Amino acid sequence: MILAYAWREVARRKTRTTLMVMSIFFAIALFVSVLAVLNFFKEAVSLPFKTAGADMVVETFVEPGPWKRVRLARHLGPIPLSVLNEIKGIPGVEDVSGLLLFWSWEAPRMINIAAVDPSDLERVSPVSTRTALGRMFTRLELSVPSFEGYSAILDKRFAETFGLKVGSQIELAGRKFTVIGIVDYTNVPRVGQAEVFIPLNVALEMVRESHEYLRGKGDFVNMILVKLSAGADRKAVEGKIRQIVANATGLNPEKQVKVFTSESILPDTTGVSLLTQQMFKVIAILMLIGIALLVMKTSVAAVTERTQEIGIMKAVGWRDSDIAKLILTESAIQGLIGGILGCIAGYAVAFLYAATAKFNLPHPIVPYSCLPAAAPPQTLSVAMKLSWELIILALVISLAMSLLGGYLAAKHAATMRPAEALRRL
Repeated sequence: MILAYAWREVARRKTRTTLMVMSIFFAIALFVSVLAVLNFFKEAVSLPFKTAGADMVVETFVEPGPWKRVRLARHLGPIPLSVLNEIKGIPGVEDVSGLLLFWSWEAPRMINIAAVDPSDLERVSPVSTRTALGRMFTRLELSVPSFEGYSAILDKRFAETFGLKVGSQIELAGRKFTVIGIVDYTNVPRVGQAEVFIPLNVALEMVRESHEYLRGKGDFVNMILVKLSAGADRKAVEGKIRQIVANATGLNPEKQVKVFTSESILPDTTGVSLLTQQMFKVIAILMLIGIALLVMKTSVAAVTERTQEIGIMKAVGWRDSDIAKLILTESAIQGLIGGILGCIAGYAVAFLYAATAKFNLPHPIVPYSCLPAAAPPQTLSVAMKLSWELIILALVISLAMSLLGGYLAAKHAATMRPAEALRRL
C-alpha cells in the first residue's frame, strides 16, 4: 500500500519530482564519470605490467654506448645477473626475471630484440604464457619443447610484415636463427616487448662481440621485471632494489637507477597528473555534498507545501510512522531513479572518452629503436570496463542523499498538528 501510494505521489508531483531526480542525476553522473575515467586510467596503464606478470620494471639510466651494428637499447645500462637473486631475497618479492634488450642493424631497419632466460617463459616475462586477463593474453606455441641455441620467437606483427613463420630462418648480426614460435600479443603492449626474442646466453655473445667494454662485465641484463606478493610494501621494496642495483653498478640510486610501476608512469602516459586526479575527485565529492544539501532543503520544502494533505491524513488516522514511511519511500524512489540515470549518463561519458583516448607508453617501458621493422606497439587503446563496485557505490550514495532528505522531511511532518493543518483548508 505504502509503495503504491508513494509511486502515485511521485508521479503526481511532477515538478518536485523532476527537481529532486535531476539534482541527484547530475551529482551521480559527475561522480561516476570522474571515477570511471580515473579507474580507466589506472587499468590502461597497469595492463602492460599485468600482461607480463610484473609489478615493477627496474633499469639503469646511462649515456648511450657507441654506435655499432648491435647495441644495447638506448640509455639502458648493464646490470649484473647476480642482482636477480638479491632482489628475489627481498621480503615482499614473489618472483623476478631479467631481460637484455638491444637493437640489431639489418639495413634499412633496426630489429628490436629481447633476450630472455628460457626458463622464464612460464614466469615473469613479456612472452609469459601464464598470465591471462580476459582477452588480454599471450598466445605462444613452440614447435619444439625447448627454447635454446640459435632459435627465435617472433612477434606476430613482425612475422606477418616479413612473411615469416615457424621453421623460417631470420638473420641477426650475421647469425642465422630458426623461428620456433610466434607470439600474439592480442594488441596489448607489455613491458619489455620486442620484435624478436632469443635466448639470453646467445644474446650476450652477440652484444659482447660488438662492445669491448662489455666483455669483462660477466653475465648481465638491462631490464629487470619484479612481481610482488600480495600486501607487499612497494615503497620499501623499491628502496631496497635501488640500493642493491646501485651497489652492483656503482650508479646513483636516485638519479640513475629507475624503478617504474603503473602508478609512476600514469601521469606521463595519460597526461593527467596525480594532483589533477585528486582535484577531480575533490570536485566530484564537493558537488555531492552541495547536491545533498539541496536535496534536504527541497525535501523539507516539499513537506511544507503538503501541510493540508498531511493534516487530513493525520485526521483520518494515519500515524506519524506511517507518514514517515510514505515520505521515505517517495524519497527512495526519486533517489533510485536519479541514481540509475546518473550511472547511465556517467558511464556514457566515460565510454565516449575511452573510445577516443590513446596513451603512449614511456620509451623505457617499450624501448624500441627509431627505425623499427614494424611499428612499435606503444599506443595503448583499452576498452572501458563496467565497475559494479562503482555502480553500487553510486546507487548507495544517491539513496543516502534522498533518504537523508526524506528523514528530515519526515521529522518536520511529525511536528505538524492536524488541527492547525485543517484550519488552512
